[in-house]
Amino acid sequence: MSTATNLIPGATAGRTFPAEPLTLAEVKAMLDCARYDTRPRWTAPRIMAAVVLMWRGGLRASEALAVRRRDIDFDAGTVRVRDGKWGKTATVGIDPDGLTILREWERERVAKGSAPDDQWLRVPGRPEWTYHSMNMAMKRLARRAGITKRVSCHQFRHTMAAQMADEGVDVRIISAQLRHSSVDTTHRYVNHLKPADVIEAVAARPGFLTTTED
Repeated sequence: MSTATNLIPGATAGRTFPAEPLTLAEVKAMLDCARYDTRPRWTAPRIMAAVVLMWRGGLRASEALAVRRRDIDFDAGTVRVRDGKWGKTATVGIDPDGLTILREWERERVAKGSAPDDQWLRVPGRPEWTYHSMNMAMKRLARRAGITKRVSCHQFRHTMAAQMADEGVDVRIISAQLRHSSVDTTHRYVNHLKPADVIEAVAARPGFLTTTED
């Protein structure tokens, strides 16, 4: 009998899972965990910088990995995205707090002897980060931070969109920051309810055991 006939697809084979946005508290817990519970110490600012590029800049993982030093303008508060989806090039904004964390990594990478044109998230003498290795780093960090949600690099883009929408930012601005080809795509990012919202809403429904009819 062919071995192929004995192969049983995994329970999640062919399935897709919605990217449940992280809360601000959850992302901050990941950043705190990286800062205070990461060894060796130089890896903490790198992980935090990667989180900021994806969460506050809205970069895809591949785009964050492609960033070079010349792409970051600390004075203007911008990051140049050169290897975007469909080959697009764009400039996105980074907020002041996000820039503070990026500067921490810039100081560390310079101290490590990184060349100006190196992959910005790379350290000399260390293996270059890939999508898989960075994604696994984020999953490990989330577990250490006590987060039980499924966490991936791409989830930070959804988190940015959901949080900006909660802040009242116009969806067209969110769409431009995420570089979506259509605002409809952005709507799909921000117009879904978080599972916690559904649970909270159901829990708040009026009771029925003590209700009497007139």
